[in-house]
Amino acid sequence: WLFTIDFNRPRVSPGGGSVVSFVVGQDDQWGNVGWAPGPAYADVRAQYWAWNNRPDLDIVGFQGYRKHFNFRDDRDWTSRSAESGAPGVPLAEFLEYQEWLRNWDGIKSRMAGYDILVTPRFHLADNDTVDYCRTRCAADWCSLIEVMCKHGDFNYRLQDLHQNLYVARRNVFERYMRFWETIVRELEPMVNTTNAPDWYKVRPMAVLSERIFNIWLHSSGLKVGIVPLIICWETGGERPAQ
Repeated sequence: WLFTIDFNRPRVSPGGGSVVSFVVGQDDQWGNVGWAPGPAYADVRAQYWAWNNRPDLDIVGFQGYRKHFNFRDDRDWTSRSAESGAPGVPLAEFLEYQEWLRNWDGIKSRMAGYDILVTPRFHLADNDTVDYCRTRCAADWCSLIEVMCKHGDFNYRLQDLHQNLYVARRNVFERYMRFWETIVRELEPMVNTTNAPDWYKVRPMAVLSERIFNIWLHSSGLKVGIVPLIICWETGGERPAQ
């Protein structure tokens, strides 16, 4: 039920048990019919693939290869797994947790009382609109608002954000993905990254999708649970530059 999203194989996050190892650009090469998100969507492609190809899952979740949900109540890695400057946990501890997670069967009890589980809030110094225009791409933010205004009444000045990693009941997942596809298919032709930072130009739709998720979540009326992260930077690649 839980997809660990990666961009290369092999990594230190093999699948097994409750966990599916999903490599973007490889595992999504089959199963999508018609329109499908391209490279600019980065790891969001795993969500789209799971929506189209795993209707058997009554609970579906997504975590990153360096960022896992910490479902262990007896271990607290919060201080070492914060986003800003924290060193992360050692690789040995991360591998130990992965083995525990593959054999864990408590997701249904953890979901009790909640519609969706998300990452801890990240507090912005400015609101969503100011932050995105200043650090990412003002033109794309204006386009996002233009599109989303056609589909509901949303708050574009949020200060608390969640990453686009979550665990949701199937009906919630279906509801969100239908909304997301409607928005991005109209938004993508409008994207203009001319004045955006280089890192953003590689995956603008993934970055926009994270904000779409947050805006939608805020107005969804769902019962939301927070699950801390366990982060390991020793799994390969560089730390994000954003």
